[in-house]
Amino acid sequence: MYFPSKKDWWMSCLILGVGIAVLIDGIFVMGWGVFVVPFIQDHYFIRLAALAFFAAFILSIWFRTGYYLTDQTLTIYYGPFKKKINVKEIHSIRFVKMPFIAPALSIQQVQIKYSKRKTIRISPRDPEVFVQFLKVRSGLTMKISQKA
Repeated sequence: MYFPSKKDWWMSCLILGVGIAVLIDGIFVMGWGVFVVPFIQDHYFIRLAALAFFAAFILSIWFRTGYYLTDQTLTIYYGPFKKKINVKEIHSIRFVKMPFIAPALSIQQVQIKYSKRKTIRISPRDPEVFVQFLKVRSGLTMKISQKA
């Protein structure tokens, strides 16, 4: 089952704003993106390609962040990145509020501890439903801490 990421308004403004600004700079040569690719400032098509690639990377984070849960794995998509976690290795879940970098587009996150000392934070749109599905799929009684 697929769970899209919850998206905070401020994160929307940040990611979409940067992605669109980079595209506008690449097309209209506004001079905003000079810090990104300064060595090709005089080569329009190379600069446009580099800035389009950067914009595609940023925008892929917005459009491709989500979580796919099967009977055996939790697959986390975060832009062009993908991480698989065996649901049998998950031993605790905690609801947290953190603005730090994670494969999440919201500060309201679900922190998952798995394996021996690994932790990841995600932000499914409906965290309670996600946690219930995860508990059913894993077949384990996991420790779940309430919201912080």
